[in-house]
Amino acid sequence: MQAQEIRPDETFDLIVVGAGLGGSILSSRIAQFGVNPRNGEKLKIALFEQGPYLLKGDPVRGYGTPDRRAKLDNINGEVARIGELVGGAMTHAGLISYPPMPIDFVQYREATGVDWTWEKFNLAIAEMWEMWHPYPEPDAIRTPGQQRFREAALKMGLDVHEAGIAKLNCPRCGCCNGHICKYDAKSSPLVTYIPIAEREGVRIIPEALVQKVAIEKQGSRPVATGVIYKYHGELRRALAGKTILCCSMEGTPRLLYQSGYGPREKVQGELVAENRNVGANRSGSLAAPHIEAYFGEPIKHSDISVHCVYYTVKSLGPGGYNQLMIRENLGCREGSYTFPTDLALARLAPEFGREHKQFMKDSLTHWGFLSPEVCKNQVRPKLGEEVLLTRASLEKNQPRIMEGLREGQEMAYKILKDMGAKKIVGHESLPERFNLGFATSTCRAGASAENSVVNSDFECHDIDNLYVCDRSVPPCQATANVSMPIAAITNYAWRRMVAKHFSRV
Repeated sequence: MQAQEIRPDETFDLIVVGAGLGGSILSSRIAQFGVNPRNGEKLKIALFEQGPYLLKGDPVRGYGTPDRRAKLDNINGEVARIGELVGGAMTHAGLISYPPMPIDFVQYREATGVDWTWEKFNLAIAEMWEMWHPYPEPDAIRTPGQQRFREAALKMGLDVHEAGIAKLNCPRCGCCNGHICKYDAKSSPLVTYIPIAEREGVRIIPEALVQKVAIEKQGSRPVATGVIYKYHGELRRALAGKTILCCSMEGTPRLLYQSGYGPREKVQGELVAENRNVGANRSGSLAAPHIEAYFGEPIKHSDISVHCVYYTVKSLGPGGYNQLMIRENLGCREGSYTFPTDLALARLAPEFGREHKQFMKDSLTHWGFLSPEVCKNQVRPKLGEEVLLTRASLEKNQPRIMEGLREGQEMAYKILKDMGAKKIVGHESLPERFNLGFATSTCRAGASAENSVVNSDFECHDIDNLYVCDRSVPPCQATANVSMPIAAITNYAWRRMVAKHFSRV
């Protein structure tokens, strides 16, 4: 990089790196409500994204528009699936949503000493409800399988809760997970905040891969002065008074390593500042395999698709930690049992003959699964440190979590049996290796650099004018899915940043 010529600088008041959930909220709202503190003028903001900008213009929620639908026909499915595009990963997600709860803020403070409270987040959470609309599916469209799940779980003495779905005017077409919504019903950043950013003059720069944060020593402290990025093969530099990183759980720490910040052994090039919490403290769910079931009669609707409605939670430890959650998928008709090739090779499929043919006809409405997982656990692997997620390691170091997963498998099996399933698979064993689902906290917020990367106002402990706000920031996992807790945290962040840095003095 040093040998390659860098194009002359372009200057902004604020640079935001990453146009997903965090970046879209911060850039749009700071542009909308912030000003240059020196002269009161409108801020010059750049929003960088390594992927393309596929859907421009204002959406029509629940209906879409002809021009936006036409663009969807030309979108590469792999690009949409991995989320490397303006709007981020939420553009393809199903958006099953678990809004933050008061206990989450207690646990945040216990973990790192942040000053966040449920009361301080009042306006931020109200904005989350207004913008994302994460409400449960209407009673009238819930499926027979979902109703049976609820009755069976209550009979077992379990607490049953309703999951929210972040959508508006959804026609329940069944093409949700893995796809951008052609009706603009899903409350992704593409339909909530990116249009605001456009209207407020944010310069969205797609297909720009940020290589590093430019950091200089000014006196005794390092200071972020902008970013160096590659745009269509050309190396460029953009300067800014302040830089916010919103590159998610993995991208943000990796970018900091490339910029000379983090653990000494991880940093690439010259060490600018050392902080061993960069890339550490991952927090997320450990899940057992799906417990799949086939029923003798329809448990799903034949004409519409309904996402997860119910889930159960059982505490396995004090203070709300190690929560055993079982979620149902007894209404959604998309996913692995959509295509004939998948149906033919499914674990529940008969080997051949008329039964096999009948299975392929019926499975979209007769098949479903339950997902046991342990949320809010205290497994904290570093980024890239997967040895802690093997079954052998967890058996040795986290036996209560493994007991919880086995208990979840048994509970899911009993629920499905009570629901009348004819055949059940997936409860027999646990895998040799686990993934950490809905992971967060790799650049978490906290009271000091001893336990965190940024403070309660999202300011980097060790580098001035550098901020982080994305999935990497929560001190620990909230309940299950991360989308709505991150939205609430980011809604709080833009208010703090406007008040402290982008208001007229």
